[in-house]
Amino acid sequence: MSIFSFAGKNFPVNPSTFSIEHKRNVVRTVLPSGGEVLEDMGKACRVVTGEGMLHGTNLMQQYQTLQSDFLTPESGALVIAGLPSFTACCTSFSVTGQPNPNTLTFRFEFVEITEE
Repeated sequence: MSIFSFAGKNFPVNPSTFSIEHKRNVVRTVLPSGGEVLEDMGKACRVVTGEGMLHGTNLMQQYQTLQSDFLTPESGALVIAGLPSFTACCTSFSVTGQPNPNTLTFRFEFVEITEE
C-alpha cells in the first residue's frame, strides 16, 4: 500500500524515511538600546522531505518515471496516508547510486503552496 501520492500518482515504493517540517517566520530585530524584538510574520509553508530505495535491474527507467511524475512545474495534491492532503510542488528530486548495482537511493522535497 502506498502511503504517498502526488497529483494523483502513487509513489511506486514507500519512502524509508520522511519528515514534515512546520515553522513560523519570526524576525528578530536588535534594538540600539539593547535587547531584541521578535515579530511573528505567520506560519511558513510546510516542507516534506524523504528518501527511499529503488531496487531491480531497470533502475534508470524507475528513476525516469519518478522524475517525470513528481518533478514537474505544476502543483498538485500531496497525500500522506493518515493526514489531510495539501497543495504542494516538488522542488527537488535526486538519486544516488549504491555499491550494489541494483539499488538507487532517491530523495525528494515538496513545499506547500498556500493561497494567502
